[in-house]
Amino acid sequence: MHDPHRREQGRRSRPGVITSACSVKERSCVLPESSLAAGSRDKVAEALLNAFATRGYAHFTGVPCSLLKGFFRLLEEPDCPVTYIPAPREDSALGVASGLAVAGAKPVVLMQNSGLGYSLNVLTSFNLIYDVHLPIVVSWRGHDGTDAVEHDVIGRELTRLLDVFGLPWTVLDNERPEDSVEAFLKQYDSGRSTAVLIVREGI
Repeated sequence: MHDPHRREQGRRSRPGVITSACSVKERSCVLPESSLAAGSRDKVAEALLNAFATRGYAHFTGVPCSLLKGFFRLLEEPDCPVTYIPAPREDSALGVASGLAVAGAKPVVLMQNSGLGYSLNVLTSFNLIYDVHLPIVVSWRGHDGTDAVEHDVIGRELTRLLDVFGLPWTVLDNERPEDSVEAFLKQYDSGRSTAVLIVREGI
């Protein structure tokens, strides 16, 4: 039986962590199995935030999404150890994060995959041209074809779209969020490449 979510096997940087291949000609992957049963979404969100914070990422900006609501809830807590800057649109978040990066900060951008479409102009006309690279966390609405109909196309084509623009990506493994962040930031490579961490399951 054909599995629409299965791709040719790409690189495994660590057990259970799936990333796109480095080569532009072959950026494919096999998605991790569902892992929500292995731990609560709140614990995954906390582990994800801690993984970024311990690596010095202290500024987060973006637009809330239901798949990322646990992560945004942590960012909005008064005692959160990092700074959260809300943005009205995803492309605006890229602008805020770009300014922070140029100033020497280590920002992370959060967006829903539907917002990636109108963010591509900023990415291709500024970030990728002038090497202002950012780590971007993108939720994967519509990945299984059961979401709202407006997410069907972007859900089906998300990874291929990222491949077209040469954006390396990693799918968050909820069982190993720390390893996923490490693999993702390895692709980001200290600002040498704009990379995407895809959140397929709600956290």
